[in-house]
Amino acid sequence: MHYLVSHGGRAITIVPETWAEVAAFKAALRTTLKAKKEIWRRPKPNHEDQIEYFSVFAGEPRTQKRGYRLHWIYSSKKCKRDRETREESLSRAEHALMTLNTKINTRRLKACEAIEAAVTEILDRHQVSRVLRAKIATARIGHRVQIGHGRPGKNTQYKLLIRYLYTLTWHRDPQALKADARVDGVFPLLSTDPELSSKAYCKRTSINHGSRNASRSSKVFTTQRRCCSRRSLGSKPTCSCSLSP
Repeated sequence: MHYLVSHGGRAITIVPETWAEVAAFKAALRTTLKAKKEIWRRPKPNHEDQIEYFSVFAGEPRTQKRGYRLHWIYSSKKCKRDRETREESLSRAEHALMTLNTKINTRRLKACEAIEAAVTEILDRHQVSRVLRAKIATARIGHRVQIGHGRPGKNTQYKLLIRYLYTLTWHRDPQALKADARVDGVFPLLSTDPELSSKAYCKRTSINHGSRNASRSSKVFTTQRRCCSRRSLGSKPTCSCSLSP
């Protein structure tokens, strides 16, 4: 990005989810409602009878490094997709927990620590640890065992053996789901051009709101370098991105 700007170019791109600015904004949005205003409506691609609309959140946030402008955009189409993705992830995680529940108290899942590790792995793999709560309950079962061999008699001694059995339960956290719903459809656009409006950014990028996997942004930076190397005399190159699902 800095390479492009230092050579007189301009860039518009979607910010990766791994950036600290993204995590901080979404964490705040989960707990506090923020004002936004609608900036653009258009027919959905391939669905001319349906309308997609965009809004921008108030304020002028900037990146921590180099101070590039961030435009926090809300898309109605992406909001629906985020809800569907979360529901699919929850269903897969719950199915995995049901499968795990049939295996606990056997082989490698006899210890509480091993069960906890397996539960954590499932929640992290499906990215639902914020909204799906799992609990491991412990039952203590004791029984007497004769010390030594032979027929038991009045002088026979016994020892008490304790066995622990575990049960796994889980539920969806309604408050966490409500908080997560506040960030549905929200994504940040970064721009190095202070002259363009949020609406102009939406139109220039032809955004199709890709999945939450923001690693695709590496393709954007590659495009920016190519654009910079081929810029024409007397004009500044402007690079935009189009991320498809």
